[in-house]
Amino acid sequence: MTYKTFAYGSNMSTTQMKARCPKGVRVVGIARLDGYELIFPRTSSKDDRRCADGSPGGVSSIRKTTNGDGYIEGVIFEIDDTDVAALDRAEGISSNSYVKEQWQIPVSDGTTHDCWVYLANSTGDFTPSQTYKSIILNGAEEHKLSDEYKDKLKQIQAG
Repeated sequence: MTYKTFAYGSNMSTTQMKARCPKGVRVVGIARLDGYELIFPRTSSKDDRRCADGSPGGVSSIRKTTNGDGYIEGVIFEIDDTDVAALDRAEGISSNSYVKEQWQIPVSDGTTHDCWVYLANSTGDFTPSQTYKSIILNGAEEHKLSDEYKDKLKQIQAG
């Protein structure tokens, strides 16, 4: 059995996903969700997520925009269902840091996929570390997200 997840933040990095899902990952497609925005509503104290001043850096989630403008892009990965528990642990499901919901995600080839989406269970507004922002940007580059979206990611203030 396989499991599909929509990655929009640091999980767009295939390297990170392979570390979290040792049975392997397969890219299903690239997706765009209109009416959503990338946010950083909670922090992580992992060393590679800390800001330059040592403070915990913000980590990503998505939310609907209030006016319907905006969009996010991301990657749909298919993983072996035996790796789901490891991915849930990495995302902090058991500690209630993130929740997961099943969404219908449209991909660029016109098809739609049932995917699990991990959403932060917080409403803060934090600055991501430069390292974390770089992981997101590298994932966007790796999967050839639109130049417009990559430019949008580059505008994110990092600490």
